[in-house]
Amino acid sequence: MGGPWQFQKFTRLYSAPMDTSALVGAAAAHWRDLAAFAYNSSRSGPGAVVIHADDLTAGTQPTLAWFAAADVPAGDDFRSLMLQSDMDREVVLVIVTGQDDIAVVLSADASRPSPEECARSAET
Repeated sequence: MGGPWQFQKFTRLYSAPMDTSALVGAAAAHWRDLAAFAYNSSRSGPGAVVIHADDLTAGTQPTLAWFAAADVPAGDDFRSLMLQSDMDREVVLVIVTGQDDIAVVLSADASRPSPEECARSAET
C-alpha cells in the first residue's frame, strides 16, 4: 500500500482473507483520536493502540487500549514493529478482528498533524 498509510503484513497473522483496505480507511478517519491517544500513552514507552475492528466500522467513537512493547515477548513481530516505529510521526495500530490481528502503521503527513499536535488540540 503506497502513500502515508503503510500496511505492515505479517504472514503469521493471516489465516483468512480480509478487507484490510476498508479497515485501514476506517482507521484513517479516526486519525486525530488515535494519534492523540498514542502520543499520551507512549510517554511510558513504545507500544501500539489496540482497537476492535467492529469499533472502526460501527460509526461511533471507538474504544482504545494501549499495549506496551515491554509486555510483548522478545522476537515477536508486533514488538519489533512497535520498537522500530517513529512515535513522533507514526501510530502503530493493532486491529483485532476476531479471526486474526492486523498491524498497521499510520503516519502523519502534510494533511495529518503529528500525534503530539493531535494530543495538544484534544486538550483544548
